[in-house]
Amino acid sequence: MYVASLNLDLFFKKVFSNKKVAKKFLEDLLNVKITEIKFLSVENKLTDASIVVKFDFRCKIHGQYVVVEMQQKYKIDVVKRFYLYQCVSTALQLETLQPITNTKPNGETYTEKNYSGLEPVITLIWMVDDMLGFEEDFIAFTTLPEAAKTFITDTKIWEQPLENIVAERNKVVEILENNTKGLDFFTQNRMIYVFQKNIVKNKRIDLPYYKWFDVANISRNPNNTEEDFSNYKNDKDMAEVINRIRKDKLPPEEFKYVSDLYLYEMHNEYIKNEYEAKLAKQTKRYKKAEEKIEQKMEQAEQKVEQERKEKVQAEQKNKLLQLKFAELLLSQGQSVSEIAETLSISIEATIELIKSIQKS
Repeated sequence: MYVASLNLDLFFKKVFSNKKVAKKFLEDLLNVKITEIKFLSVENKLTDASIVVKFDFRCKIHGQYVVVEMQQKYKIDVVKRFYLYQCVSTALQLETLQPITNTKPNGETYTEKNYSGLEPVITLIWMVDDMLGFEEDFIAFTTLPEAAKTFITDTKIWEQPLENIVAERNKVVEILENNTKGLDFFTQNRMIYVFQKNIVKNKRIDLPYYKWFDVANISRNPNNTEEDFSNYKNDKDMAEVINRIRKDKLPPEEFKYVSDLYLYEMHNEYIKNEYEAKLAKQTKRYKKAEEKIEQKMEQAEQKVEQERKEKVQAEQKNKLLQLKFAELLLSQGQSVSEIAETLSISIEATIELIKSIQKS
């Protein structure tokens, strides 16, 4: 191992605790130029009764708050969880909002919170393996007027003449451009799901953010070597990232963390392989048992079918004999009742036999 995995929380936080690195990453991903970046507390508690909310990374740039979260494991709550983080990052601004002084008609003054200072939040969710069913590098969500969603999804609108569609669009644009009392604040808040697996697969190396996810992906291999990062030897940003997670530069406690983690993963892999071997053996036994059961069932079905055929043949033979006897007795002038008694069958069955003789 040449470097520790950037996708591990410990080393992700270590790398992005450097302002230059964090600034460059956000510039590359958000396609902006950042003049100043301010680190904020990553561990916060809203109320005495609430659980502590821990962010992987949180900062402030250009009048907006940015939260970066790395999600390595598959979890079913990633949508609602990170929406909550977005809300928490907004709510934490309550601590910094300055009150304003108002005057009542009678001349008395009072203070209250001034929410006009609330600033938008961007939450970046770095998804290591999960792609949420998308093929794109990333997907961004923001709060739009409901009219915008209706315009896109209502098929009836798109069945109308072009001039009607344009008119509907203009209505939506008018709503979006209305910034009365800061209505445009809604669209400034964004949640961006970034998919490492897609970025590496799509391999659009010309995009500035590609290298961050490529290096992270390479670092996941516990047997990575210095040569694996040869493409980034002359990239000062990636050189800094690699330098901060190089194995030979890790302090003892971090090296132990990596070693213990890899030993744990190796142990899990061993247990997994053992389990799969046992499962394969058990499956083989089950398959043999199933084959035997199927063979016995097939034999039983064949026996039942054979017995059915023999029964049918016997019935046909018996009926043929009855016909011959009935025909003989009928030629001798015996009555229906006499024939029935001789053959030990019902009157109705005898009549059916006579009808068959007459038809033939």
